[in-house]
Amino acid sequence: MNREGLATRVLIGLNVLVFGALAAAGVSPLDPSTEQLLRWGADFAPLTVSGQWWRLGTSMFLHAGLLHLALNMWCLLNLGLVAEILFGRTAFVILYCLSGLGGSLASLFAHPNGVGVGASGAIFGLAGGLITFVWVRREAAAAARLTKMLPSLLSFVAYNLLFGAMNPLIDNSAHLGGLVVGAGFGAVLLAGRAAPVVGARRLAITTLAFGAAMLVGAFVARRTTLARGMPVHREESMRVVADSISGLERATTRAPDSTALLVTLGRLYLQAGRSEEALRTLDRATRGRPEDVEAWRLTGTALLGRQRFDDAVAAFDRVAQLAPRDPAARYDLTYTLLQRGNCRAAAGDRRRAAADFRRVVDTNADSALTALARQSLRGLRP
Repeated sequence: MNREGLATRVLIGLNVLVFGALAAAGVSPLDPSTEQLLRWGADFAPLTVSGQWWRLGTSMFLHAGLLHLALNMWCLLNLGLVAEILFGRTAFVILYCLSGLGGSLASLFAHPNGVGVGASGAIFGLAGGLITFVWVRREAAAAARLTKMLPSLLSFVAYNLLFGAMNPLIDNSAHLGGLVVGAGFGAVLLAGRAAPVVGARRLAITTLAFGAAMLVGAFVARRTTLARGMPVHREESMRVVADSISGLERATTRAPDSTALLVTLGRLYLQAGRSEEALRTLDRATRGRPEDVEAWRLTGTALLGRQRFDDAVAAFDRVAQLAPRDPAARYDLTYTLLQRGNCRAAAGDRRRAAADFRRVVDTNADSALTALARQSLRGLRP
């Protein structure tokens, strides 16, 4: 049996297994609700700091839909196989877990009312570890070969951080937390070591040091949550999730034609994972005020999350027409075109996939997206 990449394959299997368990339990594979994710172990500050610290770990194996899972597992496969070879299986697994925990902790600080799920913090930690490996061991033969990957690694980090900054549904703090922990762990583990294999003693000491830092971070997170006056009991926590939505629902009943209220309510529905309600609310907003850029932007985001790519492209096309000088509008449109092109290519529709990729290249809204589109076009050639 080929054991190369075994840990990477096991981690992917665990993520897929958890996703399958949710689907078997009746959770929607395309759009799980916030309540369902919380029930299965999502990271949510009022619950986590009240003693349910296991959520920092369980949230790493939960995903908010099939597309979220597929994208994360694709990244894990590509980064994990390399990181596992370079760091060794044990160090690789520790790097992955510590980075995921670091991402979950960072999310507690940055978004105490947010519900966090996904392996992206751990995946960013792998990227940080690989970048550190190239820097610390740039004289080694393995690092010399890996240096060719460095532009792709840096593009991966920059592209995802930029997209996360523009998308209200993406928790960039988890990405940054995982990246910092992964890069720091790799730097401490490898510093001053020329040998290709890290010793067990050094690995144990480094792991204990970072574990202690995580405990300190958890303590500070609890103190910060209490200082903000946030509830730390389950019943109160669930009210925090629902109160703002309930208030806006009452307000829109009193003022049904208020586009501002409808857009705000639609955004909250999106943050709560209630995309169908978000789409209905935002549809009212765009019918009442067809020139509202934010309503169309949120509509496109909700449609993209539902994998309704044709409708999402139409919505982001509308945003680009209303705000032709807005770089975020062009970015959202080209990103969605790239996603639709990838799905069409996977379905064997090479002609329409190529049309989407060429449109991304012609738009030239973002260098990273353009490079990915060109690469995808080359991949379509026989």
